[in-house]
Amino acid sequence: MPLQKRFEKELLPEWRTHCIDYKGLKRQAESLVGAESAVGANAFFTRLGCEMDKASRLYMTQERRLCKFFLTLSVKFEESCRVFKKLDGSDSGEGRRLSPREMLAAEPLRKYVSALLALLVHIDSIRTFSLLNILGVLKIARSHCDADACAHALQRLRTEPFYSCLRLTSLVDEVLALCDQTLRGIFQGPGCSPNGPALAETEEERGAKHLTEEELIAYCTWRNMKGLVPPWVCQSLNTAGDSQAPGA
Repeated sequence: MPLQKRFEKELLPEWRTHCIDYKGLKRQAESLVGAESAVGANAFFTRLGCEMDKASRLYMTQERRLCKFFLTLSVKFEESCRVFKKLDGSDSGEGRRLSPREMLAAEPLRKYVSALLALLVHIDSIRTFSLLNILGVLKIARSHCDADACAHALQRLRTEPFYSCLRLTSLVDEVLALCDQTLRGIFQGPGCSPNGPALAETEEERGAKHLTEEELIAYCTWRNMKGLVPPWVCQSLNTAGDSQAPGA
């Protein structure tokens, strides 16, 4: 599939205007091949830098949102552990162990699992955004620029946050650990470990733990999630109200 079609097909509609102008940059780069004008080259690199900055701004905004929500979800995980223990009395001889379906019938657990799935979808979306922008710059540089221009473009690309994805990479590991703890709690035994995934918190991130239940629900019913999360997730969340996230 042509890369431009992937931009149109795979990116969330709200994010398409924040990605690099692949088609425009490609045409501008092609016009410089064989030309000796420094003015044209400078104009291209200025535009390329602005386009990558634009993509990085959206990436950084979404990365901060993911980190904040993960912290909130870690707190919800601890609350879910207490619900697990109340519902499942098999370890104390009070009765048979509840099935996963029976566990998820409890609203707090259903909302927690739904929120966790929404977080995974959001992570996948921002990783796709980063990947397509990286591929766009690489293809422009290697296929439509001369050797010097290619080296300059790739050097600039390596400085962009959407290229390194350092915080997102570590966040993925932490979310996977949280998913593993959740699956063990629901499918393999009563209760959960009281210790959530380790995370070095900033002052800003610590404040995210105080998000309200309404803000949690709003995040999961955010319009970017609709059509991407499995239908049963949206349906379960809609029973609690279909509010929009602020600024969505």
